[in-house]
This record gives sequence, structure tokens and C-alpha cells, in this order.
Amino acid sequence: QLRPNTNLKDLDIYDFRGARFPDWLGLECFSKLSTLCLVGARNCTMLPALGQLQFLKELVIARFDSIVTIGPEFYGNIFNSNKKAFASLQKLTISTVPQLQQLMPPMDDVKGQAFPLLQELRMEDCPKLETILPHYLLPSLSVLDTTDGQMKQLVASLPKAPRIRSMRFVDHLGYYKLASGLHNLKVHGSESTLETLLERIESLGFSDSTLQGLELSGCNEIPSIPLWRFQNLSHVSVDSCEHFESLCVNGRPLMSLHFLRISWCYNFMSFPEGGLHAPNLRILQLIATTGLKFLPKQMQFLLPSLTELKIYICTKLRSFPKGGLPSSIEVLEISECKGIESSPEGGFPSNLKELYISGCNKLVADRKHWGLQTLPSLSFLHMASCKEVESFPEQRLLPSSLNTLWLANFRELNSLGYKGLHHLPFLNELKIRDCPKLGSLPEEGLPSSLKYLEIPQCHRTLMERCKEGGEDCPKIKHIPKINIRHSLVFELGIPWNERSSCSLTS
Repeated sequence: QLRPNTNLKDLDIYDFRGARFPDWLGLECFSKLSTLCLVGARNCTMLPALGQLQFLKELVIARFDSIVTIGPEFYGNIFNSNKKAFASLQKLTISTVPQLQQLMPPMDDVKGQAFPLLQELRMEDCPKLETILPHYLLPSLSVLDTTDGQMKQLVASLPKAPRIRSMRFVDHLGYYKLASGLHNLKVHGSESTLETLLERIESLGFSDSTLQGLELSGCNEIPSIPLWRFQNLSHVSVDSCEHFESLCVNGRPLMSLHFLRISWCYNFMSFPEGGLHAPNLRILQLIATTGLKFLPKQMQFLLPSLTELKIYICTKLRSFPKGGLPSSIEVLEISECKGIESSPEGGFPSNLKELYISGCNKLVADRKHWGLQTLPSLSFLHMASCKEVESFPEQRLLPSSLNTLWLANFRELNSLGYKGLHHLPFLNELKIRDCPKLGSLPEEGLPSSLKYLEIPQCHRTLMERCKEGGEDCPKIKHIPKINIRHSLVFELGIPWNERSSCSLTS
């Protein structure tokens, strides 16, 4: 009988056609097997004795069309030896088993006989499931994930699972109270109204003092979230909620909020009147909120701890808030916000370290007024999709602290400004991508501090000029690592002995 080497650590079996797996699959001699995936055994009616695999840490069972019951045979005959079934298992996934009705405990239903270390239980698309493991078999369970609203038994059987901290439900939340220490809740695809959702959150054991993380995705009947009801919320994410329009704080500061993300909510229109008072908020991400016209008011005062701000595809935004942005911001990303015409009032944040700007032509046209040269900590600048820029950077545009400069998709760029580069004593990395009209390097050369130069998809003329003996070759000989490509056909090595890495591709 064919069997794999007993030293095997990972095993995936797809589309097994038999009614039963071979007996060797559950033998204890596979002592090193830690990950097992059984997928697509549509004719199989019984699982092997996988509980005997004492060092198995992750198990996936998926697309079994014929299994009705997972019973004692699943655990094996190890209880007479004082061993525990699935002694090391940490993650169990059972997915797309449409006929499954029972997931039974071991025959000798004694506390602590199985799953002593199971931390994550994920069950998906098992619509007929009626019986699930009792809570005392899952003393270490911390993550419960189900995408099937009909599996009420899954929730009802775990009211005392002591360590559950994270749950995710799709479509239905269930009405069953779980562990009082439940901290994180993820809801996907629920058509519940806001009132019903809040009732279900409370029925699951969440309270104002316990809920710390809330993630909503595809919940189309929720127009607003009353954040003030959950004062210990630290992480909030709202994604693809069609009718979501606003946040409600009821005039209260959100002292615990550290992370807020609103993405692909096209009807999200406003922050609370008077601003979003979250003194400990560190990360704010606004992605494809195409109905949003204004950022929160008084950001510089109400968000004093903000270190990262990302604004993507907010097409109706016309400006930054009055008073400017918090000086605490270290990472600022602005992409495809075509309506923004000028930099923040008072300039970009004084503590800014990384700046990403892409697809903001009006904002880029005002770059001479950005005041970047006054920023003492800016070390990374990435600019992309700037249609009308022909030469970059201009003199005194960039700060002397800059370490990395990336330019991408400057379709009209035909020259690099030497006067804008030569005063950058710490510039180590220069990447120029998809700038098809850039045919040569500055006549005066590139900064002596450069350690890495990359120009993929460059003009063929530029690549020829950079080859050994070409006009631009002396300008880049001092750079240890170079990658210049016209296309990805083949590589041509250049024998420059002093170079640690060089690639020119034609």
C-alpha cells in the first residue's frame, strides 16, 4: 500500500475519490505531521482517525459531499493510553460539508479528552449542522468564525467557552450569550437594521465595557454607528456598507479609539459636527469614500496623537480642514483625490517622515508652495501618476533629510532637475518607474550619496546611454546597485568590478 514518508510535515490531499481514506493516514508513526488539508473527497463517508496525530497543529476538511456525521472514529483509539485526541491541534477548519449534521465528541465524553489546545474554530457552509462540540472540550478556544447563519448550535453550545475573544459571523449574529470576555466582533453580509444589530451584539455578551474591536463588511442596512455606546472600542473598520453615511459620537470623546478605517462606503458623507474627538487615535484610513466632501474639523486639536493618515479615492474632497493637519502625523498618503488643489493650511505636518502622493494633479501643480524643504524629518517621498510634470524636482523643493525618492508614471517627465537633487546629501535610493519620455540623466550627474538606482520600463535611449561606454555611464559608476530596464526580455551583465550589483535589461 502506498504511503508517504513518515517524516512528512505538511500533507495536502485533493479530490480523493474513494469512500474511505487509507488507514495509514491516522497512524501515530506520522509524528512530525503538523499541517493536514483534505479537500474535495466528495465520495468519502467517514474520516480517518486523525485524533491520533499527536503533533498535528492545523487541520482543514473541505468539500466533503457525503459525510453526515463526524463521530468517535474521528478521534481514534488513544484514550486507553491516557493520551488526548488532537493533543496539539490549534486550528480546525470545516468548510463546505453540506450534509453534515453532527460533529460529535469522543465516545468517552470526559472533560479534557480532546482539543486541549484548539484556539481557532472555523466552520463554513454546513447548513444542516445540528450538533456541535460541547464547550468543555474547547478550553483554549479564542477565535470562533462561521459564515453560516443556520448554525445556531455552534453558538448555543459555547456559552461558557472561557477564552473566546474574537468572533466573525456572516449574515446572522445569533442570539446566544457567550463568554463575558468577548472582545472582538466581525460581521459580514448582515441585512439587519442598526437596532437589530445592536440588540444582537448585546445578546452575544458584548457590553460597553468589553467590546474592543468591531469590523462591519457588507452590512447594507446600517446608516450610522453610535460609537459613544462602546467607550472601550479601540479598532473600528467599516467596509463596503452601501448605506453607511456617518459616525455618531453624541458629543463624547472617544478615548480608547486607536484605529479607524472606512472603505468603499460610497454614501459616507460626514464626520460628527464639530469634529471627531479621539485624542488617542493613531491611524485614520479613508478609502473610496466618494461621497465625503470634508475631513473632520479641528483635526489639529481633536486628533493630537494621529500618526498615519491615508486618503484614497475621495473624489469630492476639495481641501484639507481649516487649521491644517495634526503635527503628529508621520505617514501621509493621498491618492486619486483629484479635487484637492493645495497643501494643508500651515504646510504639511512638521513631524512628517513619509509622504505618498498619487493621481492628484491639482495638488502636484501647487508643489512649489508645499514647503517640504522645511520638514526636518521627511525621509521618504513617493509621487505617482502626475500627468503634466516635465521636469522634477525643482530647486529647493525637497528637504535635505530625504533618503528615498520614488517617481512613478510621470508620462511627460523628460528630465531630472539636477538643482533639485544635488543638495540632498542623504539621498540613498532613487526609483523612477514608467516615465517613458525620460531619455537621459542630468548632465551634471546624480548625487554622490546614491547607493541604489532603479529605472524599470525606461526609454530605450536611456538604457543605451547607461551601458558601459554610453554617455550616461560615467554618471552612475559610483552607485553600488543599479537596475535599469527597457523591458523584461533578457538581462545583460556589465563587468564593473567596483559595483556590487548591476542589471541592464533590453
